[in-house]
Amino acid sequence: MAANYEYWSTMAGSDFRTVLPEIDVPVLILYADPGSGYSPATAAYMKSQLPNAALMPIYGCTHMAASENPMQWRGCIAAFAYS
Repeated sequence: MAANYEYWSTMAGSDFRTVLPEIDVPVLILYADPGSGYSPATAAYMKSQLPNAALMPIYGCTHMAASENPMQWRGCIAAFAYS
């Protein structure tokens, strides 16, 4: 339980926006539409800051996109991997 608390408090308390432009590897940004902990605007911001990013929404799901829409989730991963 303590490790879980440490993980979430580190994630919630850290701000990595300044380092996003320095990440020079390909990045796939997936987000759940309509329901996610992050809005489409957050995903768009990340794409605008990451120099080599692809943005793909997973439709009709929540933050459990891999299990709620596995075909689209896998398709996005495959499209990104083979691009």
